[in-house]
Amino acid sequence: MEFTLYSIIGLVGAFGYLFSYALLQFKRDYAKTLSYSMLNLFSALLVAVSLIKDFNAGSMFIQISWIAISVYGVFRCIKHLFSVKKGGSLQKVQELEKEIEILQALLHAEKGKVNKVDVVQPSKPVNDTGLMPPFEVEKV
Repeated sequence: MEFTLYSIIGLVGAFGYLFSYALLQFKRDYAKTLSYSMLNLFSALLVAVSLIKDFNAGSMFIQISWIAISVYGVFRCIKHLFSVKKGGSLQKVQELEKEIEILQALLHAEKGKVNKVDVVQPSKPVNDTGLMPPFEVEKV
């Protein structure tokens, strides 16, 4: 196998894919980061450039698809970063705090109901074994 500039570029792209996948397996939240989308985008671009020398329609289709999906991921991450700066996550935190207050009030009300339950005392005394006698069913 001859190592041309195009084959080296393709190998760097392939290593980028593998590195990205390995990071995804080690850190599951990594897929939500800008660096994950950027690494996939540049890996796909490098492999697509390597296909200029030895074109393969199927491989090029995969690279173009990967590029499109990665560009979407990059824009999604950037949009999220701007919404956080504008207070988007602050609004979510405030909504969650309201939900927590409601749930705490409901929990307090349920605790009050549990505390009001009357404890039923056995009608017969405990026998000498320390155990309650079996329940007897009265015939009517």
